Parts: sequence; structure tokens; C-alpha cells
Amino acid sequence: MPLPTVILPGFFAAASEYREFERLLNDQGFPAILVPLRKRDWVPTIGGRSIAPILSQLHATVQQALQEFNAPKVNLIAHSAGGWIARIYLGEKPYIIHRDIDESAQLWYANPFVSTLITAL
Repeated sequence: MPLPTVILPGFFAAASEYREFERLLNDQGFPAILVPLRKRDWVPTIGGRSIAPILSQLHATVQQALQEFNAPKVNLIAHSAGGWIARIYLGEKPYIIHRDIDESAQLWYANPFVSTLITAL
């Protein structure tokens, strides 16, 4: 079975806008799951504020995919701003610039969980 794919929407996009893509992957035999974002989930990030809420939902979805599909890793597809958030998630340095979370939040160092990252503008 192929590794599951987690899909991270772009800035101010809802998961519903990517449902067809998720369905297409699943229909082709590639298990896929969307980060369940709503447009309003992006509001706290406006104006350069913290993206910790998006990182938290991404992390929860990756963990869900690992468990649901009993997989050692996932593929991650991220669109637009989702791409740079995914890069932060995979980073070696913690995202603590807004001091709303600390290093114990585990919202980075995802390299053990992610096999491939694909980003698109």
C-alpha cells in the first residue's frame, strides 16, 4: 500500500476546496486525508501573527493519518502558504517566535513522519 498523503490547503482556503483532489487520490488507490481547515481558522494568522493553530491542525492530521493507515510515514502536499507552513513543520528549529507555544509543543521536527513534501503555488 502506498504511503498516505496529507493535504494542507493554502492561505484562507478551506479543506472543502480540496475535497475533489482528495477524492481523486483515494479513487486512484493513494490514501489521502485533508487537514480539516476552515477559512476562519486562518483569521488568527492575519498580519504576521502566529501560525501555531495551523501547525497544530497539521500535526494532528499527520498523526491521524499515521494511525488510521498504520503507516510509518506520510507524504505531504501543501498549497501556497501551506507550503511554507509545511516547511516550518519539517524544520530543525522550533517555531516559537510569537511565544504562544514553547519547544515542548512538538510542532516541528516532523522529518521522522514525513517521507515527501510537495508544494505548489
